[in-house]
Amino acid sequence: MNFGMSVAVIESSPLRVVASSDFGVSIEEVQLGEYIVTFPVGFRVAGCVATQNNSAGTITAIPGSNSALSPNQVRVVTLNLNNSFAGGLTYTLVVFYPIP
Repeated sequence: MNFGMSVAVIESSPLRVVASSDFGVSIEEVQLGEYIVTFPVGFRVAGCVATQNNSAGTITAIPGSNSALSPNQVRVVTLNLNNSFAGGLTYTLVVFYPIP
């Protein structure tokens, strides 16, 4: 099986996608520190990796099919060093999807 890759850079102030390798990537904030990133219809995210670009803390990215979302979505959670939800963070998200 072959995989494709898509990259999105997310800025938090204001919340927006500042760069992406694919047209149509969007983001919404569920609550402070919890986001849903949506990739174009037809993507079936098989795996994902996220890194914070401007802060210390932790970040978790979960494919939508494993977090009660659509297969083309990713749930991203950002936490500060006190393990509390943290907003205001810039991060990069890379997703991998099977190529039919």
